[in-house]
Amino acid sequence: MACSTSGQSGSELETLGDASLCSVCFEKFKSPRTLPCRHSFCHACLSSAIESSCKEKETPAGFRCPLCREFTPGVGEQKKWVNRFPINDALVNILEISNSKLCGACKTEDEETPGVNYCFECKEALCDACTKYHRKIAPSRSHSVCPLNKAMDAEYLQPIMYKTCQEHTDRPVELVCNDHEQLCCTLCVGTNHRKCKSVDTLDVAAGKIKDSGMIQSLEENMKEYEQKLLRAKHSMEENMDKLDDAASILTKEMEKMEEDLIAHVRKAKSEALEKLGEATKTSKEKMNISTENIDDQIQCIKKCQQMLTDINTTSDMVKQVAEFFRTKQINQKLQSSRLNKILIMSKVKKGSDVCKIRKQLLFPTLELSEYTHDIYGKVDIRKATLKADVSFSVEDKQIYFGTFLIDGSILLPQYLSPPQAQCLLFNRNGKEIKRISTNHKPLSVCVCGNEIYISCGTGKVIIVLSSETFAVLRSMSTEKPCYGLDIKYDQLYVACMDSIDLMDKNGEMIRSYDVEESVECVIVNNQKMIYSNYAEHIVSAMSTSSQIMWTYESPNLRFPFGIEHDSRDNVYITGKDSNNIHMLSSEGVLLRVFDNIKQPWFIAIPPDDDSTCCICSNRGDMTIYRIG
Repeated sequence: MACSTSGQSGSELETLGDASLCSVCFEKFKSPRTLPCRHSFCHACLSSAIESSCKEKETPAGFRCPLCREFTPGVGEQKKWVNRFPINDALVNILEISNSKLCGACKTEDEETPGVNYCFECKEALCDACTKYHRKIAPSRSHSVCPLNKAMDAEYLQPIMYKTCQEHTDRPVELVCNDHEQLCCTLCVGTNHRKCKSVDTLDVAAGKIKDSGMIQSLEENMKEYEQKLLRAKHSMEENMDKLDDAASILTKEMEKMEEDLIAHVRKAKSEALEKLGEATKTSKEKMNISTENIDDQIQCIKKCQQMLTDINTTSDMVKQVAEFFRTKQINQKLQSSRLNKILIMSKVKKGSDVCKIRKQLLFPTLELSEYTHDIYGKVDIRKATLKADVSFSVEDKQIYFGTFLIDGSILLPQYLSPPQAQCLLFNRNGKEIKRISTNHKPLSVCVCGNEIYISCGTGKVIIVLSSETFAVLRSMSTEKPCYGLDIKYDQLYVACMDSIDLMDKNGEMIRSYDVEESVECVIVNNQKMIYSNYAEHIVSAMSTSSQIMWTYESPNLRFPFGIEHDSRDNVYITGKDSNNIHMLSSEGVLLRVFDNIKQPWFIAIPPDDDSTCCICSNRGDMTIYRIG
């Protein structure tokens, strides 16, 4: 229904015909269920609304109220969501009472006393006298009583959620089963929860939740997941924008192709008509000349025939003999002359087959590939495989490190001396987007918010760029050559061959951790510094108190160099000389090995997508893989 949040006056209670109707089916309420937004609907109507709202969603998290559109989270199985909302029997009861407005207690004594108040527990109207005694008697002293003309107000009408047991609706909630995380009554504890190990009273359970920091922990967990969702949403919105851009570009190409095709057809038609006109004109001219010659001879014969007629009628014998011989000579000359009859035969030479042209794929198409990955990060990595998606090569190579930016692009420092020193930016399709020149040889890279940190190896410099404009924000000098680096909690961890130096974001030294030689890569994962020693073929994890937490080595791991971690704190190690990538848990336990990867120098994983990685082979051959 539409139980509005505004109250009803006494006069309005007399005309509550519409209020007794469900706003979905417009019929009298049948088992009305009330949502947290205080709107009520028939049980069946609400169930249908939930089903309709969720049918197109893969994993629905809730639904919107059919009336006010406020979002309501769903808990448990979707088909059972409707049962979790309380039945609002009071709604129908009040509407029935509003017709007579008689005190229910007095009616039992056959008295007709106007009711002025309403008791939600007793579900009946009360007169002034009964209300007074109702509030004095111990069993009904705690009942919710309000003026009858305000009983339709949402603050009164809203069912009391959670205070009664879901299994035994006539019993109050008094206990909490921690095993099932469920509120229950004393009867439930003796039946459904008799085998449960942890059952507390309400005050003890509430105290534990409040004092143990569980609320804060849950809030932090939800914020972390919210950030994953926001990043996923942002990524998909960007993807939609890119699809629109690609479709727009393709549309323009099609329109240009259409214009070119029309122009080409028109030009070809014009040229063909011009050739046709010229050929026809030339042929007709030849035939006209030939026709004129024949016509001359026809006229000549006719003239000679006239001369013969004149001979027969003349009496002049001299003229008769002379004209005869002359006509005879003309006839002999005509018949001895060479006269050709010209006939020009026409034959249509067939051009392009229009039917075949129509069947040909004239216009370019947009090829779409759909990839799905679990935002929750629940890929079974032990069974996962690497599937090559995109491959591309970097000219002049010299790529030892790389990282994904928040927009999904890949930043690759190219370890070349100035003026060739630069960082290359590629999109996920392997297309170069930008070249960023640097004054030092860029080696390793990591990202923190809107800043990009680039170490410069033996140059003893760390450059900080803007992740938006790629302009240099500042440069920081280091005491030692700086190689691989990572950033955590606004602190830089820099691999310096024989130490890992901890600095603030401005390059001020905080602490230096001594390590064995040949350490050029370091990451911070789960409050541990994890670094590789390519000379000894060992990977180690050190706490911030310099304690070695674990080490990993294997005959199948040679020249461990690049290190990366995913959102689940799994650690990826590139074995350059063993041509593989080892994957460890955060505790250093081997989970699996990805083999047949030629000379991998580094692996990079996007911050919002554990199902994608970029691997660099041979210091310049890049491959983007799908993990799944």
